[in-house]
Amino acid sequence: MSWRTFYAGEMTVPVRAGGPEPMRRGLALGHHRPIRYVACRGGSRNHATILPHAHVCHDGVVPDSITIDLWSDVVCPFCYLGSRQLELALDRLGGLDRFIVTYHAFELDPLATASSTGLDEFVAAKYGVPLERARALNAQLSSQAADLGLTWSLEHARSTNTRDAHRLVALATTQGHGPAMARRLHRAYFSEGRLVSDHATLNALADDVGVVDAPALWRGDDHLDTVLADEATARELAITGVPTFVINRAEMVVGARGEQALHDAIERALGA
Repeated sequence: MSWRTFYAGEMTVPVRAGGPEPMRRGLALGHHRPIRYVACRGGSRNHATILPHAHVCHDGVVPDSITIDLWSDVVCPFCYLGSRQLELALDRLGGLDRFIVTYHAFELDPLATASSTGLDEFVAAKYGVPLERARALNAQLSSQAADLGLTWSLEHARSTNTRDAHRLVALATTQGHGPAMARRLHRAYFSEGRLVSDHATLNALADDVGVVDAPALWRGDDHLDTVLADEATARELAITGVPTFVINRAEMVVGARGEQALHDAIERALGA
């Protein structure tokens, strides 16, 4: 696919229609001051060409879509809570058609391996807290999830590596299914106790949301570059924890701070 180049002041921003690469390149330009972006629609509402706010699309129209970049990990409970809070906030702000949400990879533990250890024991060992305290913390998270309409079964979840799951989200994003794939992976892990590093499981989850060619991922390293680029961008933007939401490059929200906090941040970004 050919690249087109637009100019923003002294910056040269290469962009193309479709996929997450334009957004990743735009975010990785090394600018640490807020820059508002708009999106020119591509082949579907999930694909966009990212342009600086001052510019217009090829048809001369500045669209009203809002870009939201979300860094998260599949096995991060706060990321699942934050993702659901974002859904609720967007519903209040006019529905998903107004927003282009892109999930970006952030591995909390890139060296993790599949474990038979339960989450209560895992949390107790990782954070050095008594087992009963870990159980109470997980129960509190499950209660927060229930308040958001989510049903969790943390007693069945097991820690594991998430790199291939992130590669699957990257593939799904190129097909317009990024957010749906990320949500399906969250649900599989937190509600269904499924092993999200297992390739057969990932293939089945991809089928659930209409992502094609998932099995081809495991025959090579396709989309690994996307995962690594996402994590490099996170470092450049000083993102050290997830979930982190970057809204039109005008607002950053760190953590699962609630539907209202995201709603307010998006409104501020709209007025930036």
